[in-house]
Amino acid sequence: LLRWSGSIAFMPFANQVDPSYWTLGIELSFYLLVAALIASPLRARALEPLGLVLALASLAFWTLRGGWDAAASADRLTDLSLLPYGAFFAIGIALRGGASGGYTRMRIATIAIGLIAGGFEIAAQARFMAAGLGLDAGPGLPLGLFALGVGTIAFAGQLQSGLDRTIGAGRLAFMGAVTYPLYLIHQRVGAILIAALCGLGISGWVAIGIVAAAMLAVAGAIAGWAEPALRSWLAVRLDGFSRPRVPPPDIPRTASPPVG
Repeated sequence: LLRWSGSIAFMPFANQVDPSYWTLGIELSFYLLVAALIASPLRARALEPLGLVLALASLAFWTLRGGWDAAASADRLTDLSLLPYGAFFAIGIALRGGASGGYTRMRIATIAIGLIAGGFEIAAQARFMAAGLGLDAGPGLPLGLFALGVGTIAFAGQLQSGLDRTIGAGRLAFMGAVTYPLYLIHQRVGAILIAALCGLGISGWVAIGIVAAAMLAVAGAIAGWAEPALRSWLAVRLDGFSRPRVPPPDIPRTASPPVG
């Protein structure tokens, strides 16, 4: 209960209820930094320069630690400073700016520097995880998945219309909503269930498949039923609480995409 309370309160130094929650404090540090920037006289116009600064700071951090051969960061205060992970936020800032206003020199530089620094971090993390699991594995697979993810985001505008036609905007929005509860429940609960199934004599790969399907189903129930019900209940009782957002209806093939 103490761990759960620390996690739900976003306490960055708390002993989290699930190991995967280590990223939440880092995300919160970035959001607080952006909020302070917007509240300052500089306001949102300084957001993209902030991205470049974060990318450069991350590159300097990993270069000083050894670049490609760097060891993973293990200090929580350093992590919360965004030095190890600022590159990833920087890439997001530049991609968002490029999608809305084209790719300027600053945006291209931010992405390039961020990819180098982010690659160093992923390689360091991959070595750390492989050593902890007793595996002889290099960083090629995680780096490839990262490149695929960045490419998908970069070309999201071109992909969107086709996905709308084949899957539907409403289903896409629901699939996106499912990813967050999946992130929150998959690691600790998933590991316990896989171990239990293997203990019953089920092979590892079959156990992983069963648990993956179960985690997706639970995450879908949270996103599609539990969370909207809780938000509706809270909206009635908390003054100023925003009403639940309804997923957009499927966009007809002949309709123009919505603006905004």
